[in-house]
Amino acid sequence: LTAFATDSASIYVDAANGNDANDGSADFAVQTLGKAFQLAASPGQSYDIVMANGDYASPGLVTVPAGASVSVTAPDPDGNVRIYRNPGTPTVNRIIELSNSAFLSVSFENITFTGDDPATTESVEKSGEGAYLYSCDRALGNTIAFNSCVFENLDYGIRQEYSDHLSVIVSDSHITAKYPISMDYGVSLTVDNSVLEMSEGEYWNSVIELGGGPIAVQITNNTLIGNNGAGRGIY
Repeated sequence: LTAFATDSASIYVDAANGNDANDGSADFAVQTLGKAFQLAASPGQSYDIVMANGDYASPGLVTVPAGASVSVTAPDPDGNVRIYRNPGTPTVNRIIELSNSAFLSVSFENITFTGDDPATTESVEKSGEGAYLYSCDRALGNTIAFNSCVFENLDYGIRQEYSDHLSVIVSDSHITAKYPISMDYGVSLTVDNSVLEMSEGEYWNSVIELGGGPIAVQITNNTLIGNNGAGRGIY
């Protein structure tokens, strides 16, 4: 028997006009994604985090309660919501990190994850990890999905380690990183209608790297691009 989160609650985020002292309602948006995740605090609940256009500093490690579902969406489909690696916390290398979390589902839609700080217009920083998942185990299974997302200027696009029951889904997205997707254990990886591109690397690097155990893989209608002829497609 699988339990599903119900009674969705909306949390609004606005980098320009929000305030983290607000309650996250439509008229009183919070300012940061980290605060929005803090408001998504009840186990088994379903939350919709709605992001206004703008640039958002990465929250790093966030918490999703057991059995909860969180959907992070930008209503604007043109990619005008960017979450960038926060230069104010240089030791935080991951834009989004979920660790030791038994959530039911987490999803991102129309979001750009970037290692580049928008404040430094004279240069482009290329470092960090877009989404990192570690030991996100739920015995009945759980899912993280990225739809119509962009990952750019990163070492890793999506990196998953030791989440034995987790399924990762990528659709209609573009991931450019030294390691676009790395899966260590997990139940399944589904990639559909996406572009995965190595930004740098040697012949031993892979566009999709699988390790740690049997993982069901479905790769359809995608373009996989190495680094000027170097690198492996799927390893």
